Amino acid sequence: MSRNCNIRAPQCAAVARAPSARPSHHPGIRNAMSNTIPHTLRAALLLNVLLMPLAATAATIGDGEPYSLDIGGRLMWDLDNYEGALNADGDGDWRFNTQLRRARLEMSGTLPGDFDWVLDVNYLESTNDTELHAAGLRYSGWKVANVFFGRTKEPFGLEELASSKAIVTMRRNVFTDATDTDSQPNYGLLLNGFAGPVGWAAGIFNPDGNPTDEDGSDRLAFTGRVFGAPLNDGDRVLHLGLAATDRNLDAAESLRGFGLRAAETGDRIPSASILADADRQLGLEALYMDGPWSLQAEAFWRSLDGADGGPDGTVDSQYLQAAWTVTGESRGYRAGSGVPDMVKPSSGRGAVELVARVERIAFDVDGAAEQRGRILVAGANYYPNRNVKLMFNVSHADTTRLVADGAEDDGLAVTARIQVAF
Repeated sequence: MSRNCNIRAPQCAAVARAPSARPSHHPGIRNAMSNTIPHTLRAALLLNVLLMPLAATAATIGDGEPYSLDIGGRLMWDLDNYEGALNADGDGDWRFNTQLRRARLEMSGTLPGDFDWVLDVNYLESTNDTELHAAGLRYSGWKVANVFFGRTKEPFGLEELASSKAIVTMRRNVFTDATDTDSQPNYGLLLNGFAGPVGWAAGIFNPDGNPTDEDGSDRLAFTGRVFGAPLNDGDRVLHLGLAATDRNLDAAESLRGFGLRAAETGDRIPSASILADADRQLGLEALYMDGPWSLQAEAFWRSLDGADGGPDGTVDSQYLQAAWTVTGESRGYRAGSGVPDMVKPSSGRGAVELVARVERIAFDVDGAAEQRGRILVAGANYYPNRNVKLMFNVSHADTTRLVADGAEDDGLAVTARIQVAF
């Protein structure tokens, strides 16, 4: 099994995750969790604690057939400070908010007969509720492809498919944040394969919110991706990819072109919406890594066909991101799933990473002036060890024709994150 693959990246060829170190439990943290996390998540946490001895190593149960269990999780706490158009509800003044961005408990394992499974539970502070994040069963004994059935990510977008633990800015790009393709994972059937430097994935999914057709049947979206690394010699990696999705609208829906946001708790600056009966999206991706340096870029297009003779709309978006690990470590690359990995410190002093990104997005509707948004991000990340990550971002957003005349059309966000993964 490849160390670069796990069931949480279902387009990967191997199935098991290596167990990782777990942080010690502090009474203050334990008391805070008991006051904020609902009963469902507490029960999952208790189950994790009880099963931790089994998670340390693979277990062999009955008739010599291997069963393995891996348990982990992640906590991400954000501190957001923002102003201007990012706080339009507060007249543009500076506003400070904190949010438990992610609190996720994760379990996965293998079963006899080339089967493996995943089950993740996520707590949402914004709704004070829990949700099933990822769940399903995969069969990897078919030579042509692996088959996964359940709730998983659609194969669209390099940054979207990378783990939230591995992205180098606090927020993903504005395009995937603006469409239902980002409302992941979704329920569906996913097939994938990998041979040498080339991999592929294709699936049928019921989009977020369980939309239905006119006859009441679940609406199905079709999504696929092909990727490869023509250069991957350990120190250097060149990754290229292409993805497409048809949201397969069966009836007219009111769809917004995009929403611009630079802080998770800040205001989303919305573009116009149109009534559409078709929604198709295309994405191109590129990643180059050379030791501690990396360049990452994606370009997206979204075509919305106007319903009932109404105007069509087109969204196009691009971003370019550069990262440098000052202490010399590489981000790493998961060849089987075609995504970058997180930095792992090589010494007790930890690792320091600097990042800069520019991204733009535009919505063009027939007969109307184009609406545009742009975000510039500068950031620094510190990894004290392989389980803890501290993030700091300064983001500036500016808009064209997105706000009313006389309103502030730009804003600044200063954000930080404390991340623990185990």
